[in-house]
Amino acid sequence: MDVPGFIWRPCASSGECPESRSCLPAALGLFRWRRGLVGVSEALELTIAEPELMHVLLAKCTQFLTEYIRAFRAAGAQGVIMAEPAAGLLSPRGLAAFSSAYIRRVAAGVGDGEFSIVLHNCAARLLHLPAILETGLKAFHFGAPMDVVGTLEKVGPDVIVCGNLDPAGVFVNLPPTEVTARAAQLLAATAAHRNFVLSSGCDLPPNAPLASLDAFYLALKMANEREQPSFGHSKQSPASLPLL
Repeated sequence: MDVPGFIWRPCASSGECPESRSCLPAALGLFRWRRGLVGVSEALELTIAEPELMHVLLAKCTQFLTEYIRAFRAAGAQGVIMAEPAAGLLSPRGLAAFSSAYIRRVAAGVGDGEFSIVLHNCAARLLHLPAILETGLKAFHFGAPMDVVGTLEKVGPDVIVCGNLDPAGVFVNLPPTEVTARAAQLLAATAAHRNFVLSSGCDLPPNAPLASLDAFYLALKMANEREQPSFGHSKQSPASLPLL
């Protein structure tokens, strides 16, 4: 789904990325790659039982993912959304060793000062935050388990934090009026932080009603119309560009 300021699809050429919008295609994170190759339970178990094997696999995945993201950059994308949810199932120490260390390598291999990586982790919790920040990235998208307010209090104003309304619990299971209320509550709780971007916590289920999306945007519109800078009234504020 396209939302103001963002395009969520791969770009085949630079001509498909309008200059007025940011083109952010998706890429699977490194631990997500390993999960696909060996299975979720197996990947988690191997980080303890055979860590050397996992590091070998990670090194190969890192090489491939770096080249894959470079191809997006060459096609005109301004960055990528890297999905790494399975890493949130690891301990903080495991996440640092088997995810963040390698994501940092990927970032070093594709960064040019203008290309950005937004790291998505919808399973991470606040105790994972120090390990996640070891990636050296400046933009993160978190799911419902993350304490967004607590995160914003621990990161600097130059770090963008996105999230984290529950995709099913809010957008599917609640009536539109309550969706608006939940979004408004999250905006109010994060009002002191200009580096917050309102968003769902992960992919929206296909059965999410369109009325819920309208209700989500209504909350943002109402907040902006209050003309309070902390709610993202400025067109330059990250909060004025919601992610879904």
